[in-house]
Amino acid sequence: MASDLRIVTDLQELRMGNPAIVVIGKFDGVHIGHQAILHKAMTSKASVQQKPGGGNPILVAVTFDPLPVQFFNPDLDLKLLNTPLERLWLVHQFGVDVGVCLRFDAELAQLSSEEFIALMQRHVNMVELVVGEDFALGHHRSGTVNILRQLGKRYNFKVTTVSEVQNGTEMVRSRGIRDLLQEGKVVKAKERLGHHHFVTGQIITGGKQARHLGFPTANLAVDPSRCYPQSGVYATRTWISQPFGRFESVTNLGFRPTFQGTEYRVESHLLDFPAAHQDGNLYDRVVAVSFARRLRDEIRFPSVEDLCTQVAFDIQQARSVLCENPESPGTCHFMRDLLRAMDCVDSSST
Repeated sequence: MASDLRIVTDLQELRMGNPAIVVIGKFDGVHIGHQAILHKAMTSKASVQQKPGGGNPILVAVTFDPLPVQFFNPDLDLKLLNTPLERLWLVHQFGVDVGVCLRFDAELAQLSSEEFIALMQRHVNMVELVVGEDFALGHHRSGTVNILRQLGKRYNFKVTTVSEVQNGTEMVRSRGIRDLLQEGKVVKAKERLGHHHFVTGQIITGGKQARHLGFPTANLAVDPSRCYPQSGVYATRTWISQPFGRFESVTNLGFRPTFQGTEYRVESHLLDFPAAHQDGNLYDRVVAVSFARRLRDEIRFPSVEDLCTQVAFDIQQARSVLCENPESPGTCHFMRDLLRAMDCVDSSST
């Protein structure tokens, strides 16, 4: 996938003459249910393109920050699977050309479904809206699918719905994936996500105890708003920016009880790092850590020597697990584009 995603945060920035297939949603995790909607939208885009005079259709994804549920429940401690930027680059993997992340505020919350659709049509030439069967938008969620179909006749677009996707006997939803991650079940979460769960952030200075023990770690800045897997030790992959690279890794999430730690940490030991072309300095670099499998609980060891013995075994285990669990072919391109975009955001804010 070429890195040609256009990101906007205000519909006023858009004046689209091309016909647009539009998807709207939270897209937290961009799980296999969301992917079904995106695949259907891609099919619709191809269909429009093949029609005589169909023009050059584009696929537009609209999401929100904060999510509506967060806006209406400010005390809700909702742990998100992805940041807004991650969501947009994830949907881009499935053919989205323009990612719109709207600030969900009191003004937007008061718009009726018709007012929102009218706003969309002023800026986006929407010919089709593709959504889940239970989708609704507008004030008090009054814009049900039936109402949207009526609006479609007035504003000249069609509404296509996609059924919910099941994994076994359960419907695939972001909430269920969060529950799995918080139980440490990253393999089951992957079945529903369609990709390994990952977290991103900057590398910050840590306590440096692991370096003195011969297992230096990269300490990821913790974001309290996002969903981390249950505390423990995981086989992971760590992707770094500038220069871009991927390393197998072992990641500890928790409080480092052997060192009487009191602060929650996300620490990754990168195997075979640094590579020949790298200086070994990761501080302030943007990284992504993807979780392949949980190896064990985080426990307090009777001695530092016992800890070192266990870490050596963790590394051996992680190599085996990661060899058996390769990343999907598009992951490298996705991570490169995402980390590059994060670097741009960081540099523009300093």
